[in-house]
Amino acid sequence: GVNWQDTTYAIATNPSNTRERFEQKAFSLVNLMARYDFSPKLSAQLNVNNVFDKKHFGMAEAFGQLTYGEPRNATVTLKYRF
Repeated sequence: GVNWQDTTYAIATNPSNTRERFEQKAFSLVNLMARYDFSPKLSAQLNVNNVFDKKHFGMAEAFGQLTYGEPRNATVTLKYRF
């Protein structure tokens, strides 16, 4: 999957304690998912988010500061149906 976000901005406090407008250009994040069924009852799934490890800001302002969005991460799930 691909998540695309248009240009966004936030008002945040810079290191000199001054409020300023911070703008982030449009960007895309690529996510992948693979699943394998070992049997009708047992399966495994791999999810990889932000495959290309794109640095971006989570534009929700938190206490006057911006934080980075999540870096590349992965989750493996093993599922058994009773």
